[in-house]
Amino acid sequence: MSKGHEVIITSDSSKAVALIIVKKPDLIPLDIKMLGVDGYSILTEIKGNHTISNIPIVMLTAVGFELNTELAHNLGAAGYITKPVELAELLKTISTLLPAA
Repeated sequence: MSKGHEVIITSDSSKAVALIIVKKPDLIPLDIKMLGVDGYSILTEIKGNHTISNIPIVMLTAVGFELNTELAHNLGAAGYITKPVELAELLKTISTLLPAA
């Protein structure tokens, strides 16, 4: 990507946490509605694992209700962006959560 970010994708939500443990990304964009394991469960599992709990998580989702936003933040999400995602908003969120390289 032009901003120097590497993107790692998995289509299997049940293997997401294992991939995160291995890759240890700097930031995790996470959807709420996925096949298999939902985003809240993955968020809870990540925040409960001391080896990866410090990684900031940004929820990227079509679910824009205030209750969902509040729940995500209470579970440990560092950000919440509703779809459709504006590139400028995403890049601003990333730059806010990641230290300058």
